Amino acid sequence: MQLRPFLALALLLVARPASAEEGFLDKLFGGSGRGAPPNPFASNYPSAPPSAEEARAARERRPVRGDRGAPAGPLPPGRIPEE
Repeated sequence: MQLRPFLALALLLVARPASAEEGFLDKLFGGSGRGAPPNPFASNYPSAPPSAEEARAARERRPVRGDRGAPAGPLPPGRIPEE
C-alpha cells in the first residue's frame, strides 16, 4: 500500500471530530464577527438630539461641586465656577 493515501485517510479520520467555531468561514471570507456591527459606519448614538426634558433631567442628575457633604475647596486658577 502506498504511503500517501494512507496518510490522507489517517488525517481525515483524526480531523473528523474537530470542528471550527460557528461562523468561522463567514468571518474568514469577509463576514462580520459577533462583536463587530454589520455596518462599520453605524453610529451608537441616537440620530436626534435629546429633547428639552431629557437634557433638563440629565442636568439635574449631574453632581454639583461640593455635593458630597464636604465644603467645596478653592478652584484651580483660570477656572470659572458654573452657575
